Amino acid sequence: FSPGVETYLGGREWDTNNRGDNLMYEAANRSLDRTIDSIGRSSFDRALARYRVAQAMADTKCRPISPCTEDGRVRAKEEA
Repeated sequence: FSPGVETYLGGREWDTNNRGDNLMYEAANRSLDRTIDSIGRSSFDRALARYRVAQAMADTKCRPISPCTEDGRVRAKEEA
């Protein structure tokens, strides 16, 4: 970041403008941690690992097809 951005991000105005977002973020994290603890951390970690494997597989096998070509032309059905 530039020095001006660094100063802004470290300043009172940034903190004031983002206080509500930060409070919501902290509350959501606490709630998520409690939910994970109620499930059981090791059980959650196993399920998360399975999800990540499935997500990686989907990322390699699936790709979105834009309705338009790179030059902005609408694709014919045969191209999709």
